[in-house]
Amino acid sequence: MSNCPACDKHLRLTDWRPNCPHCGVNLTFYDFEERFMNDAKYTELGFAKIRVKIARLKAAFIGSKLAVFRLVVCILPLVSFMIPYSSLVVKFPFFTRSYSLSIIGIIDLLRDGALNPLLKLRYSDIFGEVFSAYFLCMLFFIITAFFAVLAVLFTICSFISIKKMSAAVCFISFCAIVCASADIFFIHRFGSIAAHQMPTLIDVSASFGAYITAAAFVIVIVANYILYKNGIKIEYKPGDLYRVEIAKKLKLKEVTLDELPLPIWESEEEKIVRLRLEDEDNKKFQARNEKGRESDKNGGE
Repeated sequence: MSNCPACDKHLRLTDWRPNCPHCGVNLTFYDFEERFMNDAKYTELGFAKIRVKIARLKAAFIGSKLAVFRLVVCILPLVSFMIPYSSLVVKFPFFTRSYSLSIIGIIDLLRDGALNPLLKLRYSDIFGEVFSAYFLCMLFFIITAFFAVLAVLFTICSFISIKKMSAAVCFISFCAIVCASADIFFIHRFGSIAAHQMPTLIDVSASFGAYITAAAFVIVIVANYILYKNGIKIEYKPGDLYRVEIAKKLKLKEVTLDELPLPIWESEEEKIVRLRLEDEDNKKFQARNEKGRESDKNGGE
């Protein structure tokens, strides 16, 4: 069992009554007012932190027309992977199959079970050079798609820091453009090697999907760069940033709850209303006391 908060005497298991057997203090309501005030301070700080997060989330997504535009264009690179980067036609006796270097094409390769065999052909003495080039095309396609997913995730997380996340999305998009450009180079290289070494078995033709992906990332960079330079005005409730700063100091034990007033922050208008209500409550309390004293006086007579 614990000790009494008033006299610090040990409480036994049999001391089940609400009053301390040593000093008689009511254990349930001891220091009730102070605990109530502390809970009120914690509540004020907690709601302030929630409101600040909601304000940042709202500003990051719909805080301006540019924020909405950035949110829309961040998915353009992902959509562009539906458009083929290139097409591969494999021609064997009694078998001809066409695959595209796109999301749909990769799904077709996986469904047919052809992806693994085609990639393993890069170790072949005969077809090694051709399918090594194909492997590089596939690799840079996947890396570019990975950067596209990262750009969407960083855009969604922009409420953490709009400027930092916008800068990160610009950097990610630039890396994606580099990878898409490299993919264009390797696609043409793959087509050239295949046309030279296996003209009757493999037919490779480049498409414009990589160019559209690069253009989509350019739009993403422009939107995020403008947002980085101009920023977004976040509308906080008055006093919330101060409350969040106090909550940080409280967590770091730079201040204590006892040092904080209640309310922790209030505007001049709120202070005037609070003082007026307190004055009205005091007047009502005094009026009830006077009425009670008159009743006692009349009853005594």
